[in-house]
Amino acid sequence: MMCAPLCRVRPNRFGKLVVRAVFVVAHILHALGLDYSTALFVDEPPGQLRAVTFVVKQGPKPVKIVTLTIDRDAVAYSDQRIWERAQVLKAPVRAVKVVEVAADKFKP
Repeated sequence: MMCAPLCRVRPNRFGKLVVRAVFVVAHILHALGLDYSTALFVDEPPGQLRAVTFVVKQGPKPVKIVTLTIDRDAVAYSDQRIWERAQVLKAPVRAVKVVEVAADKFKP
């Protein structure tokens, strides 16, 4: 499902057009080699998806935590807190945060 990033063209405050590449969740998963089945969903308020988090493990211990913050209204509200995979994969990513975890200091 890999495709080129979306482009948004908007005028800036000086009237010049600015082109910004917009990556979706599928792009980041492919680039970082993450598996969608291991996703942890962050919703705030409950039912409104805000971020998708992945814990990358080496053996039984985690080595990094990757959090993808997505656009506010990219994925529909869900009372049951279950979101369609296709909607999540197409959601534009606002920020990517990677935190390295010292495996010897991690306590579950």
